[in-house]
Amino acid sequence: MPKMANKIEHPIKNPRQESTTVLSKIGIVVAAVSAGCAGAWSFGYSPLRGVVQGIDYLARVRESHIVIDNSISGEKITLRRDPSGLVQIQASSIPDLLYGQGYAHGMDRLFQLEILRRVALGEMSAAIGDKAIPLDKWHRTMGFQQLAEEDWKSLQENHPKTAKELTSYVAGLNAYLSERDLKSLNLPVDLLFLKIKPRLFTEVDSLAFQRWHTSAMNKGWQNELVYAKLMANFDKELISSLQEALDYESEGNLQMGATLNKFAEYNEKKNDVDIPMLFDNGGSNAWVVSGKMTASGMPIMANDPHLPFTLPAAWHAASFNCDEEDVHHTGISIPLMPYIVAGHNRHVAHGVTLGRCDVDDIFFEKVNKSTNTYLDSDGTWKPLTTRTESIKVKGQKDPITIEVSETRRGPLVCHLLQVSEECSLSSLVLQKQKVFKEEFGGASMHSLRDIMMSKSVPELMNATSGMAVAQLNMVMADSSNNIGYHMTGRVPKREIFDGPREGWNPDHQWNGWVPFNEMPHALNPESGFIVSANQKPHIDSASSDANLGNIWQHGWRAKRIEELLVEGRDSQKLQTVLTTQLIQRDIVSIPGRRMAASITKLEEKITAANPSTEVSSALSALRNWDGSMHQDSAAAAVYATFKDIFLKRVLVSSFVDPSTVDQILGVGYLAAGKMGNDLEGRHGTLLLKILDQHPATLPLVEATSSSLVELIADSLQETARDLGPDADNWKWGSIHTASFNHPFGKAGFPLDHMFSVNIGPSPGDVDTVALAAYLHQSVEIPGLPLPKPRFQQRGFAASSRIVVDFGNPKDTVVELAPGNSGRQSSPFYSDKKDILNSDPATVPITTTSEDHPLEVEIVKERPSLEEL
Repeated sequence: MPKMANKIEHPIKNPRQESTTVLSKIGIVVAAVSAGCAGAWSFGYSPLRGVVQGIDYLARVRESHIVIDNSISGEKITLRRDPSGLVQIQASSIPDLLYGQGYAHGMDRLFQLEILRRVALGEMSAAIGDKAIPLDKWHRTMGFQQLAEEDWKSLQENHPKTAKELTSYVAGLNAYLSERDLKSLNLPVDLLFLKIKPRLFTEVDSLAFQRWHTSAMNKGWQNELVYAKLMANFDKELISSLQEALDYESEGNLQMGATLNKFAEYNEKKNDVDIPMLFDNGGSNAWVVSGKMTASGMPIMANDPHLPFTLPAAWHAASFNCDEEDVHHTGISIPLMPYIVAGHNRHVAHGVTLGRCDVDDIFFEKVNKSTNTYLDSDGTWKPLTTRTESIKVKGQKDPITIEVSETRRGPLVCHLLQVSEECSLSSLVLQKQKVFKEEFGGASMHSLRDIMMSKSVPELMNATSGMAVAQLNMVMADSSNNIGYHMTGRVPKREIFDGPREGWNPDHQWNGWVPFNEMPHALNPESGFIVSANQKPHIDSASSDANLGNIWQHGWRAKRIEELLVEGRDSQKLQTVLTTQLIQRDIVSIPGRRMAASITKLEEKITAANPSTEVSSALSALRNWDGSMHQDSAAAAVYATFKDIFLKRVLVSSFVDPSTVDQILGVGYLAAGKMGNDLEGRHGTLLLKILDQHPATLPLVEATSSSLVELIADSLQETARDLGPDADNWKWGSIHTASFNHPFGKAGFPLDHMFSVNIGPSPGDVDTVALAAYLHQSVEIPGLPLPKPRFQQRGFAASSRIVVDFGNPKDTVVELAPGNSGRQSSPFYSDKKDILNSDPATVPITTTSEDHPLEVEIVKERPSLEEL
């Protein structure tokens, strides 16, 4: 094992960083190319990526002699890794812990931190050019920087301890950054490619990112605009019937409104910059099981947040250890934010899923441009608040300027959405700090500190009360055998809920907020478990007056988790860490299983309608299928392909232009895989509705049961032709593949081979517990005006997995995909890329195994090929 530095001090210059001769530069390049290409094959991806790894490794070697102290307290902070790559931070105070976390974030994610900061502040154009201008315009209009400046003042005044700890976090981040520059080639290779040396980070950067991050998860207003376009451009009866079908078996529905046609020209490509680290509405699973259902007799908490496949990873795994203040907190954090979001300490465990409440609204506004005023709901004309924003653009001499105007409801966004009528965006995340202080009692960041210090489920519930902006379902358990749940955030009260509203109409205004104690919550339910998977909360504690919205995800994942827990309870099979991990990896699709059963009942009629060998092969694959979306499953391939083809045929039979069916089904308005904004993630529900209740599903389909059979038969035949002539070669993994995509990889070869990581065949789909949302890659089928499906998993999947058993704390599991480091040469860059397909019985990952040091503390002169 490499020798560790005994002391951590800062700042001490590394003599090897002072200058680099021409000869040494040539040596760096030669060593990088030769060692990198040779070592790449051990990673199993591409020699080109080996070159990048070699360059990055030599940069890390040049860091290996750095010895630092906490520049604020002067105290020693120890950073180590366990075999999973999780960073263990040992310190004598909470500020020192946060300093260590900032340092670890800088070391592992400096490129990611710089990109996220630029996104939040609207500064991406300065880094990548004019392609990012629409993105920057949107974020400058939202005013995240101005809001964060208010947040920082408020945090200092109302929560000085948290403010001090945020300062420590930023100082730790800057300690790592301060001795790195472009000249010495010791920055992460991603930043070298962009020729960017990040400026020092500030507290405002972190708080602006927190605002942006929450905003990225709240997209109720986008649903209104997406369906506005549908209602304006397609038959309203058809779209309404589709919306009703999505409510089938209370799976959750999507928003509609009466005045949506005013947004017919909404431009869905306003943010067309493709940066994979910018994520939209994700999904997640989280559940808690009481001790009466576990082998240990103590509660188990499980959590697997679902986010896009990205490099670097969306989370960072760490463990805080401070005996002096009794802080022992392990879990996942968000780079550019201090503290831990999901995990456990010695007393409580907490997991999160996205709450998906509707906290945004579009307001039509009456604006008098000559007087720069707007008509408010009290009948008076009030002045618009205005400011000028200057945006630097790489490759352009002069910056561009934009004028931002705001009503009391929010900024005017009509020009950004390219709609003709003036409108503003009102959002919870855009509320001024004055509202937070008066209505919510302070800042959300302080709640993360309170969560860290909680010692029971009741304390944890109380800690979440200050988390006013983030809409999360938080499940929790404690060492006293309590389990609980509480939805965080606030939701505006409205008299009229759905659709855009009128800013001058008193009846359309927000009228206060749903109180925290009226948000859904539960404590020790009789069932013995609580499951959250982004479905509509079915908790009796929710106030009857608390209308939280209609943008929940389908309930299939939650139903499957409950199904497995109830099966275990009824058969007296007690839950363990291993059984919990198996549930997290479950790939049974309930819609797929039920579809196969429905098709099998019609097998004789289908065969009579189309006796072809293709139909026979497809029916044979579906017969007795249990719904498992395994990568080697022929039935899974048939189901996914049939679902895509059949739904398009149904719409064509409803007199829909074949060229527009993708738009109706969600592909084309917003990127498929962003299930909260379109129909893409609801195809399984729609399919079951049609099969179970046809012809009542779609009013325009004046069809008999025989025509339904013909549609099924023809779709099965086309499915078989699509999958190929040899049914023995039909495999879901052949058409459903996955990869972790670095932002540079989107540029194609050779950067994709240098930075991205391929996984290959992938199990699961949008309805399985082990979520595997995918994009459609469509081409034309000869002779048929319907697109041919190809499924590329660039949507959402488990970005991390956590399992905590209070009866067996040493078996705690924290997995992070694809790895905990964003450094190309780190052994933890993509070492967990296969956890989505792995068997937990053969890949145990705990946070209590033997430590090994962080790369920054490794003392080596040259890397070996094996280490590359």
